[in-house]
Amino acid sequence: MLDLTLRFVFCALLGSVYASCPPRCECSEAAHTVKCVAKDLRSVPTGIPGYTRNLFITGNQISRIGPESFKGLENVTNLSLSNNRISEVESHTFSGLRSLRSLDLSNNQLAVIHPEAFTVQNQTLRELNLSRALYNHTSVMDLHSSRLYCLKVPEVSGGLFPYQ
Repeated sequence: MLDLTLRFVFCALLGSVYASCPPRCECSEAAHTVKCVAKDLRSVPTGIPGYTRNLFITGNQISRIGPESFKGLENVTNLSLSNNRISEVESHTFSGLRSLRSLDLSNNQLAVIHPEAFTVQNQTLRELNLSRALYNHTSVMDLHSSRLYCLKVPEVSGGLFPYQ
């Protein structure tokens, strides 16, 4: 009987660790989705579950993102970071997102985009939305040197991108 009780406790603890959700976010394991929308976040929350495929972190106060922002999230295929006031995207920010296919950075204030920011293994990134996000000419040049050859649907409206 004690053995059965210990197994139950262990399974309950393991399940709560696996299914944990960051504070101020909504998680749906069934839909493989995490939403952290308009929660006044200053950084990408930690503890996002590994099952996440769709990640929405929108309408917050995040000013910069880097490679530490998305550690352990290799299953994410769709990432929306719109309306966050992001001004800087560091080198290899998205390199750990091995399954990333769609990235929305629209309505941010991107002033610095490191040329290797969009480096994703296997070049899985197909859709990139930068509408109303490119803050200055430097960010456009940084983006141009990023070698985003695999994009099917580049969305960069807003007037600064020289290849529209």
